[in-house]
Amino acid sequence: MPTVTVQFDPDNPEMAMTVDVPGESATIQYVKEELCRQDFTGNLTPESFCLYAVKDQTAKLDDGTSITPDLEVLVLQPRDPEREAQEEAARKQREDFEREEREMALFILREEEERKARDERISAERKAKKEEADKVNKMVVEGGGPINTGGPNIYVCGTNAIFLKKSSNPRAGKILKQKREMGSQVRATGRTWTGPSGGKWAELLPSSEGSKEESWDK
Repeated sequence: MPTVTVQFDPDNPEMAMTVDVPGESATIQYVKEELCRQDFTGNLTPESFCLYAVKDQTAKLDDGTSITPDLEVLVLQPRDPEREAQEEAARKQREDFEREEREMALFILREEEERKARDERISAERKAKKEEADKVNKMVVEGGGPINTGGPNIYVCGTNAIFLKKSSNPRAGKILKQKREMGSQVRATGRTWTGPSGGKWAELLPSSEGSKEESWDK
């Protein structure tokens, strides 16, 4: 039958008792009860003391802890409510710290997933806009020509007005007349289109005519 040695003073190994334990089924509770049974004074109770591993005398062993080869030598210490409260506070602090670490890790993971999803959404939107722009660029309006790039980025007004189609689509039929000072400049995107009647249109930047979207100027 295996034997567990319980020391009362780690600095004096002779102050110890031995307890025979029933193999692998033994627990700290069994050792404590056996020590109480062997106490000739009758004053020792399982609740009046705690057992610690000789290799770690800072962590109290729970009563349900199984006896293993690492626990064949134990240290008995009288129960100290103040010390137990400190150990409980330290244990709670460790648990709180570990919980906060887990929560922070989950927060960072969620942030990263949201960032990836946002980047993917922005990338998809840009791709869709580019595809739409490419589609418009290749579009041939009925009776007119294709939309070309590489045109001028600045135009000078030769009259006191310009004719606008307030749309990003040159097919828009509504044409507006907007007053401008002769010699003033308007900024363009560089895209041009020749209409069905042969008139040449240039796409203006939004800031050139006070709109939030591109427009076409003849």
